[in-house]
Amino acid sequence: MIIPKRDAREYGAVHIDNYLTFIGFCKKVSSEDSCSVDIYMDGKKLDTVVADKCIENIENIYDIQGHCFKFDLEEKHFDKSHLLEFKASENNEELVNSGIQTIDKNHEKFEEFKLANSLSDNT
Repeated sequence: MIIPKRDAREYGAVHIDNYLTFIGFCKKVSSEDSCSVDIYMDGKKLDTVVADKCIENIENIYDIQGHCFKFDLEEKHFDKSHLLEFKASENNEELVNSGIQTIDKNHEKFEEFKLANSLSDNT
């Protein structure tokens, strides 16, 4: 379980699912309202996702209900390795484990991760 900073309004964490998909959670300290998470690639904002899903793996790790998110990195971004950062939209607070270096399509396990990702999407 993550304990938020004393003055935090939102807190959360992100995990690598298979280097193509990233899962995590973001939660407001004093509310059950959904949070948004901004995703940055190499310092530039790439996307925003809403943390309003139920993802069993994340809920079991952090003992939370809902407030989860999933982000699929588009294949066009695997031309080279990038730095992904996940930040709570409201306060720009970086999530735990953020600062993830992606793999590129020449990585020895890229095809293996791609296959695993396609199989998990179909279940």
